[in-house]
Amino acid sequence: MSRMKLQIISRKAIKPSSSTPKHLQNFKLSIWDKRLRPVYGIIIFFYHCNANPKDHDQILSLFFKRSRFLQKSLSKTLVHYYPLAGRLNDESIECNDEGAHFVEARIDCHLSTFLNQPDFNVLEQFNPAFDPNLPSGCMLATQVTLFNCGGIAIGVSPSHKLLDGSSLATFIQSWVSLTTIEGCNNLVSPNPIFVDSSFSPSSGLLRMPTPSIRFGGSLVIKRFVFPASKISQLKETTSSGKQYISYVDSVLSLIMKSAISASRSLSKPSSGPYLLFQMVNMRKRLRQPLPRNTMGNISWNAAIEIKENQMELNELADEIREKPLPMRKSTKGDDPYRCSSLCGFPLYKIDFGWGKPSWVTSPVLRCKNFILLHQTKDGNGIEAWICLDEKEMSQFERDQDLLAFAHTNPCVVTHYCRL
Repeated sequence: MSRMKLQIISRKAIKPSSSTPKHLQNFKLSIWDKRLRPVYGIIIFFYHCNANPKDHDQILSLFFKRSRFLQKSLSKTLVHYYPLAGRLNDESIECNDEGAHFVEARIDCHLSTFLNQPDFNVLEQFNPAFDPNLPSGCMLATQVTLFNCGGIAIGVSPSHKLLDGSSLATFIQSWVSLTTIEGCNNLVSPNPIFVDSSFSPSSGLLRMPTPSIRFGGSLVIKRFVFPASKISQLKETTSSGKQYISYVDSVLSLIMKSAISASRSLSKPSSGPYLLFQMVNMRKRLRQPLPRNTMGNISWNAAIEIKENQMELNELADEIREKPLPMRKSTKGDDPYRCSSLCGFPLYKIDFGWGKPSWVTSPVLRCKNFILLHQTKDGNGIEAWICLDEKEMSQFERDQDLLAFAHTNPCVVTHYCRL
């Protein structure tokens, strides 16, 4: 399946349906946004075709009809999210209405075949940020891909210089509110609130360490699914009896234990301590809380140091739960672990007008020691995308403690019944 190549049908720029006012045409990034590298996030929605088209021509006709609705509603949405239609220029965005990059594509595969065991090399082809024709400085790329059966994939890839996970969820909800199978309306909810250079966090947050990011090299990305029944057992193992441990912290503590064990098996036994940076949404944690529809990277890396004698699951879970903010530089600081989570967003309720998605995923970038967690379709399990050095992944994916609670890349459609 990994050899399947995408066929591009069209590329176009989707501009706002009305021009951005002159006084809004230069958006200066906040200090929160300036610290981010100009990389792209990605979230992909997969939808089966429920219309039962009878032939190839009907499948294409339905696909283009849906694509037109998406383009029309995206154009209306960009009026409110005008920086996403602009171009990045150093520390500001020129809100010049050049438009979001929109790709129509098709792939020679049935959606059910792909979902049977998702291939990461194929999954990357649904990411519009990898399009070689992506305009320089583009703030938003989207791609609609047709499967042979009539199913579609919608990839949404914004620049991380402006949107974090919470911002992306707000944008998608607004886009969905303007897309129906009959046409578009003029309601956008919630309205976005952009923060610019006038907004600054406290000096204490600014002094927090920032993790180094290492791209490239021999990296391997794998998907692991933790079903609800296994997480319940894991929570009993990780609980120390002193405090409540969330299901996210339980899973993350197990992942960290297995990852550190893999690293130790390939290095000196005395290596460590290890450093974990966990992305935390700061909107409700600031002295003056911000609404959830505040746009920008209003998030920070909570730094957690894991010492040699803290390798028991309950000890790891306690450390991760506390998420201490002050942190001295770790001796392992040049090679930290980073974790992001999308577990709080109702991704499986995203209905553009033809039903709820069969699968939603947000695969990690090829960035060493990166972990991304989000909910499974039933809302009770966790899907984890993990990127490690090739040799470390070889050890990690065979860890028996991990495999007692997780399955490696199970079938998307049926794994809830099997696990």
